Amino acid sequence: GGNAAVAEDDGSDHFRNLPTGWTVAASSAVPEQQVTTISQKLGGQIVRLTNTTLSVDGQSIQPNQCRRFLRRCSTKVFST
Repeated sequence: GGNAAVAEDDGSDHFRNLPTGWTVAASSAVPEQQVTTISQKLGGQIVRLTNTTLSVDGQSIQPNQCRRFLRRCSTKVFST
């Protein structure tokens, strides 16, 4: 089980101050089991992942947030 406050945080709060025209189209927390699987694959310990879709002028991007991972894991994340 995880922390209820963490489970309820969908990541959208990190996109409060978007430039004019940008909106949060969707945002969700990655389920704990998937976070565990991804942590193992990357060789580190990830506490939380969120998927957020931002949109502007009919186009969208999905910046995924990875929080609290160990250095060896971050090297793999940023090198891929």
